[in-house]
Amino acid sequence: MAPQQTPAPLTGRAYYGFVLYVSAWTCIFCYLTWAIVPHEYLHVIGISYLPHRFWAIALPTIIVTGVVLFITLIYPGINLLLAVAPDDMRTLYDSHTIRRESYEEPHNCSMDSCSDNISPDLATSVKKQTCRKFASKSVDESEAMDNSSVPPVYDLDISEVCKILYGRQN
Repeated sequence: MAPQQTPAPLTGRAYYGFVLYVSAWTCIFCYLTWAIVPHEYLHVIGISYLPHRFWAIALPTIIVTGVVLFITLIYPGINLLLAVAPDDMRTLYDSHTIRRESYEEPHNCSMDSCSDNISPDLATSVKKQTCRKFASKSVDESEAMDNSSVPPVYDLDISEVCKILYGRQN
């Protein structure tokens, strides 16, 4: 019998979560006690070795500054290094590009003849699936299906997009 699925965390994770919760609140309490309570009162109860109060303000400021610098400079810089150049063709076409030509139905579809009608960018498995799909339909069936179904999704060619957006400039 399979164990019952539950949204509750596993037992080990629940223990770790509880310890983390208690530890976080203990640290916050100790930090606020050190930052707010005068050192004379802490010396009376036997706590004499404390960092300077300057660090009560400086440490959170340094942490927040580091996080802001990471968010605004380092993280976008890493993303820019990983991105391709704007004039690279990979910004327009990649291995997942589906061109309109791949949906044009060949009437005499066999595995060999279909590969000529499909865009070279598509993977071999996609070519085989497309050929199988078209090979199983008759011409009458496909025409009836094209009139009543939603057209397939494909990527727009950049030249078509530019013609529609910008038209002809005089």
